[in-house]
Amino acid sequence: MKLNRDWRFLGWLNFAIADNDAANIPAADFFKGVAGFVYRPVDNDKLNILACYNYFRDLGPVGQVTKCGEADGPKQVGPIVSIDASYDISQWLTLGAKYGYRQGRVSLGRGSDEFVSSNTHLGVIRGDVHVVKNWDRLIEGRVLTNDIADNTRYGVLTAIYRHVGNNAKIGVGYSFTDFSDDLGDQSHASKGFFINLLGKF
Repeated sequence: MKLNRDWRFLGWLNFAIADNDAANIPAADFFKGVAGFVYRPVDNDKLNILACYNYFRDLGPVGQVTKCGEADGPKQVGPIVSIDASYDISQWLTLGAKYGYRQGRVSLGRGSDEFVSSNTHLGVIRGDVHVVKNWDRLIEGRVLTNDIADNTRYGVLTAIYRHVGNNAKIGVGYSFTDFSDDLGDQSHASKGFFINLLGKF
């Protein structure tokens, strides 16, 4: 939704709720609501900022596949907030940063109803380099801290993108870390090759 020439509002809602008496049918209980603001000033089109609030609830039973593709991932509930910004330093270099925070609770297992507090911080710094015509290179550094695990994880991601027309680009890359920049993803299975498609309108 366009608020004025510089600001946009976005939002979406995903949910799945099931009520049944059959013991052999997993009852879905999933909710994800997102509200955010985008700042793209007309007088300075080099700057882009996205701020989001995400309420996430995933309480399905054992056997229900989570949003991360796991059948045994922990249940979780709580808010996630994030802010993501990028700035065009020049025609060939764009710098970006992201900060995310999850203040929620996670279960000790998919079959457990015992929850513990799990607050997590995410920091990302990235650089997009326009190498030659139609080709871009991305390098990204990440850090993730979690209070319940009392540890800090570091990671690097790199990719090469090819522009397709004026409104899209497709890339292939490799993540050297096992954690995602999506704080709702508790799988720690993000290490490896990936393909990504980006579009702009």
